[in-house]
Amino acid sequence: MTIAIAIACADGVVLASDSRGSSDRVATQVDKVRCATTIPMAWATAGSEFMIQAVENAILNEEDRRPSSPLELASAISPSLEASLKTPRLPRDGETSVHHVEALLIGWLDGSPSIIHLPSDLAPIECVQKRFVAIGSAHDFAHVVREALAHHLEVPILTEQGKLLAYRIVAAVCAVSSWGVALPVQMATVDSSGAAMISNDELEQLDAGVQRWTASEAEQFSESEMPSVSSTDGLPPSVTSAEEMPS
Repeated sequence: MTIAIAIACADGVVLASDSRGSSDRVATQVDKVRCATTIPMAWATAGSEFMIQAVENAILNEEDRRPSSPLELASAISPSLEASLKTPRLPRDGETSVHHVEALLIGWLDGSPSIIHLPSDLAPIECVQKRFVAIGSAHDFAHVVREALAHHLEVPILTEQGKLLAYRIVAAVCAVSSWGVALPVQMATVDSSGAAMISNDELEQLDAGVQRWTASEAEQFSESEMPSVSSTDGLPPSVTSAEEMPS
């Protein structure tokens, strides 16, 4: 199980994921978010550990060619990923199984964000117009949390705000998921200065910032005057009492 999200901001793109992996049914920690070394792009993967490594290798092989966009990069790595997907996994419980993978690739091109979703069929999709994209088996959870925080995305936000929002969404998904998704959060950004992984120290600061954010919301809620609710509220206009309701 995985959750990875991308948020398009006014001055960059934020990419975040959980870090839970598994090996022979033992929980492990996996690097799901990575930055390219020679091009201003970053990516996150959801799928088997074999395919996470295959994506990284494919991107490293393409870096020397300097693809100009995440879309070009995604298109370039698709053939090698397709070949890797045909490699059967080692037998488990007497049966072989196939690999699976999907990925998010982000970039910043000529002052604009780019978010490419590479789904399981390996046909790249430009998703920047959505401003928020989630992949992985826990993506439904992420969309629920995002909807609860949708008012923060009504206008373009800055990358610093996007990092807080991304951390909150991924942490919330980890909190409600019963298995397969776990902290710590992994995160990267891409902007006009290039791609950068978010350090553990900054992730701790983001965690503290999210805690202050939610505490502030709770305080504002407890101090606000809630509207009074009468016994007839919610009834149809023509029904104002129990005596008037049809038998």
